[in-house]
Amino acid sequence: MRRDDYAKATEDQGFRLVYNLPGDSNCQFAALSHHAKRLGILRSPEIMRKIVEYLKSNPYDSDGFPPLEHLADDDFACWDDYI
Repeated sequence: MRRDDYAKATEDQGFRLVYNLPGDSNCQFAALSHHAKRLGILRSPEIMRKIVEYLKSNPYDSDGFPPLEHLADDDFACWDDYI
């Protein structure tokens, strides 16, 4: 899938994009940081460390699907490379 495909799929499901992430391979961290900021948790090295720890220990989503499969390109061979 391409970046535009994800935006269309999101809109087709009735969701609204509130933050257009940078395409710099740090999108998952940027999204989690954005949501944490909305909760009053500011971006910090400690937050980044906790997010990375969480991602390392959770290579699958709640349905058992590997988030690595959501990436639009093949830049990463495995979850550890992505993290």
